Amino acid sequence: MRLFLTSDTPIMGHMVTKAPIVSVVIPVYQTGSILLDAVDSALAQVGVEVEVIVCNDGSDDDPTVHALKEAEQRGAHVINALHAGVSATRNAACQAARGRYILPLDADDRIEPTFAQQASEVLDARPEVGIVSSVGRYFGESDATFGTGPFDMGRMLHENIIAATAAFRRDDWEVVGGYCEDLPVLEDYALWLRLIRLGREVEILPEQLFWYRQWPGQVTRNPSNWHGPQALIFAENHELFARFAAEYVDFQYKRSELLKHYRNRYGPFDHLLHEARKFVNRQREKLRGS
Repeated sequence: MRLFLTSDTPIMGHMVTKAPIVSVVIPVYQTGSILLDAVDSALAQVGVEVEVIVCNDGSDDDPTVHALKEAEQRGAHVINALHAGVSATRNAACQAARGRYILPLDADDRIEPTFAQQASEVLDARPEVGIVSSVGRYFGESDATFGTGPFDMGRMLHENIIAATAAFRRDDWEVVGGYCEDLPVLEDYALWLRLIRLGREVEILPEQLFWYRQWPGQVTRNPSNWHGPQALIFAENHELFARFAAEYVDFQYKRSELLKHYRNRYGPFDHLLHEARKFVNRQREKLRGS
């Protein structure tokens, strides 16, 4: 399989005559049963030249091997690599990308058909913008929306508020050294802060263009995995925290005031949660008895 495609490389029975504008990069590790949902959503992009690169992070289970073959038949470019983690896998896919812009997509998520087009139009028109995100919606265990704008730098320094699926410039990825391969989680957060340190702005598209799957056992849903990575990210970005100290403190102050408001109105949160659990249990008993 090829890491780089030339203008005369045949794909799916036709010739590639135009370099893509957006490269959708999909890392995959042992998630073959749902990979094709992500691949199909990437291949369905409209209004802009797109290539889809799937990088296999050493998966050797039958469902993933079969899904990788199917993804290649549908038009994706597949790269096989030794198991090295999501950061190294995304970096390998970005290195192989020919597009001006990168749009990462995890193998268990999906995007709407106009995400690549809308993101590339913003990046084309506004050179100061380096990250283009969108409103997202959970699916699986929840259907809540998230990531609504406007972007808040103070909150961004407190926690990652940009989904892993957000478009950025390939040149910027190269300048900042790509994804940090020392981080088992929060690698996307580290990349966003590196790009912001370059002086890049963040644009959040108002439409819901990203679907984030929730399922039991996700690494990103276990905060105990975040402590070490968060410390590394803070150390790497101490100058950024200093530059936006006013915004960070303002966010923390507003957060503290909001917490005081709810405590004064509803009492201690542990008591509120206890009462909420009692209410839910009573409703369950009523349902069982009906």
